[in-house]
Amino acid sequence: MILVIGATGEAIGRPLRMQEVPPEVAKQGVVKYGLPEALVSGFLTMQAGTYEKILGRPALTFAEWAAEHAADFGGPAGKESNDS
Repeated sequence: MILVIGATGEAIGRPLRMQEVPPEVAKQGVVKYGLPEALVSGFLTMQAGTYEKILGRPALTFAEWAAEHAADFGGPAGKESNDS
């Protein structure tokens, strides 16, 4: 995700950043643009349940995942996330 954001920022000539949005805020934003609230709620519920079903545990936030994989990208290993 970060690579995509960085590459997109380079292409448009300005820095971009990713910001996680809580599900309720995401839902409000999508409903604001015209999708039915029931459809959005169902989609978000389905996504959350699917991740947990596949992983056997709740999904991580992006910040948690990035902290766990920092060493994979040349950063310090085992860094704890404070953005949960």
